[in-house]
Amino acid sequence: MDPHIAVKREVHHTPPLERFTEPMPLAEGSSPTERMSHKLQTRAGRAVYALRTMVMQKSAGAGRTPHLPTASPTGC
Repeated sequence: MDPHIAVKREVHHTPPLERFTEPMPLAEGSSPTERMSHKLQTRAGRAVYALRTMVMQKSAGAGRTPHLPTASPTGC
């Protein structure tokens, strides 16, 4: 398993040159946070991270069962 975890909030609408270029090589002895940030800045890392928005979730009322009458203890 190769996690892709955001380390900070990204700004929207980055310039095209930043979106389509690779980052500089990572320095030796970098921290885990720096390595994760670098991995997310690569084109492959951005493509994998973008898939997170494709997770299907059911809509607000789709999982509810219809209301059925229940038997009351008094019989009414």
